[in-house]
Amino acid sequence: QSADRNGDGKITLDELLEAIQNHGSTSTLDVLRQAAGMKTKPKITFSQANENITTEAEEASSAPIPDQQPPAAMPNPNVNIPAPPEHSQDQINLEYTELVQRLKDLGQTELTDKWAESSFLTDETKRKVVNQFQEFEKSYPGGLKQYIENINHLFVQNKRWISPDAPCHVNTPPSKMLMMASPDYIHAEKVGLESAHTMCVVLVCGGFSPSLQLHGPVRALLPIDLIGRTPYLKALMLWILAIQAKGRTFGKEFAIPICIMTSPFTHNKIISFLEQSHWFGLRDQISVVQQAQLPAVSDCNANFATHRENPFQITCEPLGNGRIQQLLHT
Repeated sequence: QSADRNGDGKITLDELLEAIQNHGSTSTLDVLRQAAGMKTKPKITFSQANENITTEAEEASSAPIPDQQPPAAMPNPNVNIPAPPEHSQDQINLEYTELVQRLKDLGQTELTDKWAESSFLTDETKRKVVNQFQEFEKSYPGGLKQYIENINHLFVQNKRWISPDAPCHVNTPPSKMLMMASPDYIHAEKVGLESAHTMCVVLVCGGFSPSLQLHGPVRALLPIDLIGRTPYLKALMLWILAIQAKGRTFGKEFAIPICIMTSPFTHNKIISFLEQSHWFGLRDQISVVQQAQLPAVSDCNANFATHRENPFQITCEPLGNGRIQQLLHT
């Protein structure tokens, strides 16, 4: 109506286009032209009585637009999409029974006895604990069987541990003290920088604060000084940047690959710190891997530790720094 300049109830498409453009859109005109397939400018009559819009086109072509495809059918939002099939109750019971038997075979009868007597045993609990132990099996080379065997082997070694008071001899490897800015120091630095392009850096950042009797920060984010309070991880990243910059003075342009291993306790905080620091400009060089968790043991018989009240809550701990050897191959 705002485009009806003459007040006769008729406007041309050009007049309509101007009105539409004043409202920030031209898609309506495109739709009208495409839908009608018109060769000349139509006149549009507005009927205020029934709020219908009719078009009267002069010499309009009624032929369909070439290569025009019918619109695709839109999905009906009222149609319920079936949920993905879940394991049947019989399947869950079967997998739980097989898990209990496997744990008994692995010597975890103390755990399975607690499960049998627990009031927390429900169908949902069965499903969760089966899924959890399936993840345990995949997280350790050789599965839980190898995991328990290694624990028992470590306990045997511990029993044979020799007292620190016993006489011992420490073999010190040969070394050489380099004085800052001395000819030997400068030569060693040059040799190292010339080979720096073959280097990679692996950082183990899975440790958290309880062992330091601190609250909140992970160990990799603790400050290395009291004045600047530079986080340990930041200092390492700045060191890597400095090595790369120093290498350019020797005509070596390279990017040092960096692998950071986190744990479930530190992963989110490490990632958050790196993102806030814009990854120190090293995003394409950094790979972050996360060590898995496995059941902790409560005694020298390698019995899995559980929550005091709910035996289905398995106490887990990260695999430790040794896990990096496997993660580097993933």
